[in-house]
Amino acid sequence: MKYPDSTIEACHFIRLVYKLPLRQAQGLIDSLLMKFGMANLQCPDYTLLSKRLKQLNLTVPRFRKHERPDDKIAAIAIDSTGLKRFGKDEWHQEKHKVNAKRSWRKGNRSPAPY
Repeated sequence: MKYPDSTIEACHFIRLVYKLPLRQAQGLIDSLLMKFGMANLQCPDYTLLSKRLKQLNLTVPRFRKHERPDDKIAAIAIDSTGLKRFGKDEWHQEKHKVNAKRSWRKGNRSPAPY
């Protein structure tokens, strides 16, 4: 075995955090290793990860919405976005490079305090 169990577990946890399939997790880990200047290290191949994960019998925590450890709201993020008004034929105007009057409306939404 070229890779220790701790390496397989680390790859598995990165996969869980980012909710990635094995191939994408392998690519992410390889790019992170290159980014941090550790190009001499390689992530295990996705097929090896799959086989070794079956041997390790790791459990994946699954939470339902009502079973989360903390159901309280910690923060509310408020963002303002630009809303675009357009007609039904705008795609046609854009395709044929026809100028048309376009306008934007700024919409600000926030919850009312108690």
